[in-house]
Amino acid sequence: MTDEEKLAILDEIVALSSPPVRQPLDITAQDYADRAGCTPTTAQSRLRKLVEAGVLVTEMVWDLEIQHNVRVWRKIDPSTEHPSRG
Repeated sequence: MTDEEKLAILDEIVALSSPPVRQPLDITAQDYADRAGCTPTTAQSRLRKLVEAGVLVTEMVWDLEIQHNVRVWRKIDPSTEHPSRG
């Protein structure tokens, strides 16, 4: 195996294991808290209940703006049963 082949394999593995990037329609607990006038803890609790009800999905994503992983929530598109993406 050449160094070039090894680097290509490593690049592929890094791409597969990297967290997805935050999308424009992703909602954070702070977004919800600001809009609903509650604390981020209350927002997380309410969002968790919507996940349990099958209305939202949640995942960790990489926020390019703040260079940090954040938990986001996405509304599920009922016509496809997949989360909507921005």
